[in-house]
Amino acid sequence: MRSNAAFYTFIAAVTIVITTSIFTLNIFAAKSKSPSLDLPSIRPIKPTPALTIDIAIPIHHKKRHLAVNNNAGQPGHIFHVVLTNNSKKPINLWREWCSWGYFNLSFEAIDDNGITHIIKRHPRPWRKNYPDNLTLEPREHRVIPVSLIPARPKQESGLWSLETLTQAKPKTVSLRPIFHIPPDRFSKQNKVWTGKISGKLKTYNITYH
Repeated sequence: MRSNAAFYTFIAAVTIVITTSIFTLNIFAAKSKSPSLDLPSIRPIKPTPALTIDIAIPIHHKKRHLAVNNNAGQPGHIFHVVLTNNSKKPINLWREWCSWGYFNLSFEAIDDNGITHIIKRHPRPWRKNYPDNLTLEPREHRVIPVSLIPARPKQESGLWSLETLTQAKPKTVSLRPIFHIPPDRFSKQNKVWTGKISGKLKTYNITYH
């Protein structure tokens, strides 16, 4: 009798295991056949760069306007470029009066014919020159006044190389600012920010004076 009872207990246990396995397989098969949920893909948020740059020319009558001065002897039309420290730490930058900071700012202009013009500072002599930097505190701005006056031969005051742009004289350009500080031993000694950033391309109507 005891052997029969043990036998029936064994059969019952095996039956429970088989039934549970079949039930689990049925659930798995049902899930595999069910349509998958189309969840929207989540794109990683890009961190804001420590230093950003922009041109501060607002829209006026649905357009942005930019003036280029053909005559180097005339006072220029000034606009402003803004550098912003978006980080939580101070950022050191070269000052413009010295050769380390004079060439940091430039512009890329794409005219209405698709031709790219690089606008950069015209070379100048240095009677007094040494590395000099300033500090941008977190969330602080540096505003750089710019007047696009073309340089002339033997002209010492630092103006801009605009030859290709003033010769083509496009009516509109897509313009963006570029800021570049290459690394060297002075930037390392003074803990000056190094790198290259650019602003967004924006369309401007150009007038020539």
